Amino acid sequence: MINQKIVLVLGAGASTPFGFPSGADLKTAITTRLVFRDEWHTLLLDAGFEPDHIEKFRTALLKSGKRSVDAFLEHRTDFVDVGKAAIACALLPHEKEEYLFHRGKESWYEYFFTKLNARFEDFSHNSVSVITFNYDRSLEHYLFTALKNAYGKPPRECAEVLRSISIVHLYGQLGELPTLSRDGLGNAYGSPVTVESLLKAASGIKIIHEAITDKQPFEQARCMLADSVRVCFLGFGYDQTNLERLMGYGPDAGGPQIYGSALGFSRRELDLLKSRLQGLGMHKIVCLEGPVGEALDFLRYHCPFD
Repeated sequence: MINQKIVLVLGAGASTPFGFPSGADLKTAITTRLVFRDEWHTLLLDAGFEPDHIEKFRTALLKSGKRSVDAFLEHRTDFVDVGKAAIACALLPHEKEEYLFHRGKESWYEYFFTKLNARFEDFSHNSVSVITFNYDRSLEHYLFTALKNAYGKPPRECAEVLRSISIVHLYGQLGELPTLSRDGLGNAYGSPVTVESLLKAASGIKIIHEAITDKQPFEQARCMLADSVRVCFLGFGYDQTNLERLMGYGPDAGGPQIYGSALGFSRRELDLLKSRLQGLGMHKIVCLEGPVGEALDFLRYHCPFD
């Protein structure tokens, strides 16, 4: 059981072990498959988008010089609707249970669930929360499914317990999971991709300028960070804009202990990142682990859960 207040901050790298693409791979997939007669292209046509508009979006994204679809749509608001639909079209097919439970090796979701271990009646006392920049619902689905099967409790009781763990999607998600929504509506995890499910998922996505307008998720996230003892960035790219929007306490505040995975960062990049984090008020940097190690290895060897 986790007794100290810990916050996990998740970037795209936290979802890639479960079959989801990175930001760069998502852009590549969309620019490659949004072509005439491809299944994705047909879905967008059936959803009401004009072929000329789809092609203009695909071409502009391809030649934009932006590393991700999100970064592109921040400035090209004329493509927001088709861009959201394209993101949903690309991500929904990756919602597969076999990626979560039939891997043949331990995942960081399994490791995390093991650390939450407690009697069912006490599970809600775990002092952990999650802030995610990702649209996928794989973590929620994993935890709900694991709770239901580990304890043999009814879905309604498992949903109530899981709601005690705050999971904040700063930029929205691919629709609510019916198992966790109050009204039972939403997109079921791994359901077939149809025009209806596509549009429902797209409506749950927020592009950066929309997220800024809706301040509630960021305010909630800042309160979670300010109240925490330990923060762990996992699979996060440390984009300066995202960091600035996320941090709510000033450079003179003490703040929590900071642990961060930084796969692929050079030593020089890590030194610069450390300075940036400190400039945003994150002074207690305990560990920034760079060149090697996936999410599971980082949690196991560098970020204590207690």
